[in-house]
Amino acid sequence: MQGLDFASYPMGPSVRRWLGIEGAAYQGHSTPPSASGDEALAHFLEQHAKAEPVGSRDVLVDLLEELVAMGMAPQAIHLRELYSEIPLGDNFRATLALGSAAMIEAEFEEAIELLLRANLISPEEGAPYLNLAEIYYATHRDAEALSWALEGLKIMPNRGRLWELVASIHMTEDAPTAGHNVRDLALNFDSYIGLSLACEILSPNDHALKAQAFDRLYLQGLREDSFLVEYTATLGLTRQFERVPPIVWQAEKLQKEPISWQLYTHAAQAYLSLEQLEQAASIVSRLEKRGDCPAEVLQELREGLLPPIPVTH
Repeated sequence: MQGLDFASYPMGPSVRRWLGIEGAAYQGHSTPPSASGDEALAHFLEQHAKAEPVGSRDVLVDLLEELVAMGMAPQAIHLRELYSEIPLGDNFRATLALGSAAMIEAEFEEAIELLLRANLISPEEGAPYLNLAEIYYATHRDAEALSWALEGLKIMPNRGRLWELVASIHMTEDAPTAGHNVRDLALNFDSYIGLSLACEILSPNDHALKAQAFDRLYLQGLREDSFLVEYTATLGLTRQFERVPPIVWQAEKLQKEPISWQLYTHAAQAYLSLEQLEQAASIVSRLEKRGDCPAEVLQELREGLLPPIPVTH
């Protein structure tokens, strides 16, 4: 069996080069892996690692990172063991990859040691905070999990999984106050993801409560594109259609990068609901020229522009 036998398996560029899969031979860009493919590739990688030297520390780091991303944690660990003479102690990417691999394999104490080291190397990187919070939560050490989750939110205030962990811990400690506690934390972090989750805990499916909470963040100056997508969607759900287009046009004017297609679709949907078809049609035309809006979304907008079919008796 050769590396080319796996040319249709999704893998990173360093793994491809290591296996000798170059250029047009690689066909795995959009092919989902199969269970049988996973097993065959895993076995081949362990054999290949013995026969084909990685060449350098930089290549080893790239391979470890990509193998973990591919779900090949045992193979990443095996590769590191084969090349244990290559020093990696101060390399953040390698330490994080090996810590993540140990975490996947449920070697939690080893994972904690590696992730703590990764955090010391690059405390500004968010992944170790999340992974440590996950491990502590999985091993029922909620105080440590909460501590690391809150530290992670200082760097990634809208990381959804961190908020899920925080909310779950508060629900376990005191369910009646959990929503209020999460809301207060979300306001401290200026986090719309945390605020959205708090509203779900306090009053599930109460779109008006969420819109009111988002109003506060918007008035405080939050203009992140992903927040505006969530905000305008919530305004639509509360039938505040007239408020949506001005938010979108202001974002278009102020943001340096092009705003997302979702914002334009929310503006178009608002115009349709307000029966302002000319304005909606203008946005649809712009979306067609952009080319990144899904075809089914464009089709739905086009259908909204059509006059209703008369009912005949």
